[in-house]
Amino acid sequence: MRHAAVALLCCLAVLAACRGRAAAPTPAAGQFSAAAASLGEAELTQLRADQPRATVLISPLSFEAALAMLSLGARGDTAANLRSGLRFEANGLTLPAAADAFANLHANLTASPDVVLNLADGAWVDRRVALKPAFAAAQSGPFAAKIADADFANPATLGEINGFVSDATKGKIPTILSQLKPADRLVLINALYFKGAWATPFETTATAAMPFTTAVGQVILVQTMQRAGKYSYFETPALQSVALRYKDPRFELVLLLMKDPKAAPPAGWITALAPANYHERQGYVAFPKLDLTWDGDLMSSLSAVGLATALGPHADYGGVAAASLSVGQVIHKTRLVVDEAGAEGAAATAVVMETTALRTPPQATFTFKADRPFWLLLRERTTGAPIFVGYVASPNG
Repeated sequence: MRHAAVALLCCLAVLAACRGRAAAPTPAAGQFSAAAASLGEAELTQLRADQPRATVLISPLSFEAALAMLSLGARGDTAANLRSGLRFEANGLTLPAAADAFANLHANLTASPDVVLNLADGAWVDRRVALKPAFAAAQSGPFAAKIADADFANPATLGEINGFVSDATKGKIPTILSQLKPADRLVLINALYFKGAWATPFETTATAAMPFTTAVGQVILVQTMQRAGKYSYFETPALQSVALRYKDPRFELVLLLMKDPKAAPPAGWITALAPANYHERQGYVAFPKLDLTWDGDLMSSLSAVGLATALGPHADYGGVAAASLSVGQVIHKTRLVVDEAGAEGAAATAVVMETTALRTPPQATFTFKADRPFWLLLRERTTGAPIFVGYVASPNG
């Protein structure tokens, strides 16, 4: 009995030690992350082209996941366009392989004991439409999606969809849709919530009002955090970047400041900001406390960066249902709050389907002072998963 008890205690100890460890990511999880990062950069560039002096905050991981859910019902040229436009093809993924890659990535990202990262997927199907079994199985399988048969004519359905998003984002995004139109038949949802504390917090007593020149040239006073210490730092003749680690060091917030205030980052900047390019350096960092929100319909911008066929009126989603369906909206909402303790953020994406119709050598010290517009990237380091990416025209969104 004693040996059995000892063996049981050893097993419990091993289980306790393993609990909370991140699932090992497969190479495909990194491929999915790279695809999301590539599409995210293209989207940010496109959205900034439409409003170059406005703050933009998006979650590539969220809308890549929502569109990957949709892709498993696509056929013919529509499937080919999604594989290309979602950057899966460029990263060696088929559409089914991308779904499995997301499942592995999901397990990896959500297993941290020190950072909260929740991902929730759902599919609401109007009672006038029956999902094809293979499509339904894919939603409840790799995407672990909640599937709900609903009456879209009943106002309670809209409340259920918004309630799902609000619960999944801890209330940070209370609503994703304002209405369900008469033609709507299917809503695919991805909701994301992140909360992480800095490995080394900023002292609240050091926070002070400092000038910040916004993208429109207005000088405002903003509460600015500041600290001297060791940071992961990267610099080129064109830019400087600092990476701020969370308690789980796999996660970090990367800040990017162009030396020419009128310049934008070069193409491929997310890839160029690879962790291997950063060196531990002693320096001083100052950047504003942030409370950023963004929302919009991504239909036109996603079409412009490679998804015109998949989001067009003649797309073939014959694998979704017997009914003829096309994408009517891709609603995306984000919120990110950064303060002395860490960061809390949320994102949600709703795909609504309707009836058709080179490294820099380390130096002794550096100063990184974000007192003008800058770029940010909140990512997981081992897979490169882009949780948030944005351009901060003004710290207050």
